[in-house]
Amino acid sequence: PERNLEAARQGEILFYKEADLLPGRYTLEAVVYDAVADDASVTRSTVEVLPAESGRLRVSSLMLVKKIEEVPAAERDPKKPFAFGEAILYPNLGEPVKKSVSPAVGFFFRAYPAGSTPLSAKVEVLKGEQVVGQATTALAAPDADGRVLHAGTLPVQGFAAGPYRLRVTVTDGRSRETRVASFTVAE
Repeated sequence: PERNLEAARQGEILFYKEADLLPGRYTLEAVVYDAVADDASVTRSTVEVLPAESGRLRVSSLMLVKKIEEVPAAERDPKKPFAFGEAILYPNLGEPVKKSVSPAVGFFFRAYPAGSTPLSAKVEVLKGEQVVGQATTALAAPDADGRVLHAGTLPVQGFAAGPYRLRVTVTDGRSRETRVASFTVAE
């Protein structure tokens, strides 16, 4: 409605689309066109879908979280990829984590155990090749669909401005899977 136009101009637009993809390497291209300003922007990204190997520990991509929004009970769908309990998680798409705005960066992943052995995760922060922080945590038991959903936060107040990598290694005692996500800390 026209009465909401100014608020819409000040806000963010989130486009969400799901696709089931066969294993392989894909190129994602996105184009945004602003008709009023007669301006456009294009971005490309590569996505690799690995084959699911049954009988083996599997871990999703590591997602850095920009924000969390509570979802009304009637709209909750635990099968959605960004659903976590009563909330939906919005990914950080490369924006710097500003210490003056947020004291922590959130992260999320799903694990799919191969057996009944409890899973644990080692979470490390790297600046270049140097580990500047680490912790180990036991993960929850799998849900009814055999998934282990894990979300956590990483305090950034003590980090100097600059680029970092978050490395998560999930293990079941027999095998391990590692996922990495890059982020930048800004004042």
